[in-house]
Amino acid sequence: MLTLIFLSLAAQQIVQATSVLSPGFSGMVAGAERIFAAKVSSVRSDLTTRSGRRAIVTTVQFKVERMLKGSVTEEVQLEFLGGTVGEDTMEVHGVPKFIAGERVILFSRNNGKEFCPLVGIYHGKLVIERDAQSGADVVLHHNRQPITCATDIGSDPRPSITAAGATAIQPPIKLEAFLDAVTKELNAGARR
Repeated sequence: MLTLIFLSLAAQQIVQATSVLSPGFSGMVAGAERIFAAKVSSVRSDLTTRSGRRAIVTTVQFKVERMLKGSVTEEVQLEFLGGTVGEDTMEVHGVPKFIAGERVILFSRNNGKEFCPLVGIYHGKLVIERDAQSGADVVLHHNRQPITCATDIGSDPRPSITAAGATAIQPPIKLEAFLDAVTKELNAGARR
């Protein structure tokens, strides 16, 4: 029980110091050390000591499907502060969770150096899902809200409102179109 109380206090201290700024599409691409599409192969949480304090750290292993920025590798392992070990849970607001088998696009940096190794914390995780209507792979925000164009990332999702005040439903961007937009932004950044 003391561990749970300590972990709760540690998480509260981190949450109070955390604010998530929307980095925007160009900021996401420029700020990432690695940008890759991958499948989550494993998720493991462990109790550890960091900076003299006990904490729970979750290690997520990814099988890379496509590397857009950074060293080409078959697997990537990232560490996130928070998780569950036994009955003890440490949750850090804004840090995304991962599920084995889930397909994602990640914008990562500072792995092992920050509490969340993603650009813009939750903005740095995008979900790849098969669209039921088209059968194509599409890209969604971390909370599974549709991304309709690449520049939607790095900002909080907001529904489109029509002139009549109704919520407009637009199809999510297809995976290949999104990856092409990231590649174009990387090339434009290299020319700047």
